[in-house]
Amino acid sequence: MPCPPLLAALLVVLSCVSAAAETCETQLRTASEGIVVTSEALRLDRLTAREALTLLGERGERSLPLPIRRSVPEFWRYKTRRSVSPRDLDIRYTLDDGNGARGTLRHQDDETQSIPVSLIPRPPEVLCSGGQYHIIAGGFDLHGLASDIGRAGQFSLEVNVDVVPR
Repeated sequence: MPCPPLLAALLVVLSCVSAAAETCETQLRTASEGIVVTSEALRLDRLTAREALTLLGERGERSLPLPIRRSVPEFWRYKTRRSVSPRDLDIRYTLDDGNGARGTLRHQDDETQSIPVSLIPRPPEVLCSGGQYHIIAGGFDLHGLASDIGRAGQFSLEVNVDVVPR
């Protein structure tokens, strides 16, 4: 059974900075203390055919709710002295759809189409250590319901993170 266009074309795009562009060891040598910035945008995968089929009823009708779940295990990196533990960091995420709305994915071509989402932070952990410093990394899981969207396409969201030692 082919996937309905709505589900097959659903794509979540996060306008963000992916921390994984350089190796951790390189960043230990070259990055300044604090947040490690790269310039790579992160795109999350489309719904797979298997996901789409599990979201459908036996007759191809939408079954409610239509959950969307995506994991971003490493969204940010922070270089700090080895004496700082991941538990010592205050991490705050903000979600913006580009039009000032918080916590929604917005359709890139139709501003009336949106998907409410929530972000569940993953615990930060030490990614690598060397000398007096280590790199701590963290990410999140994104959850939403696509039950009410009426148009397939790409949806985007800007995720900002502030990482500050306590």
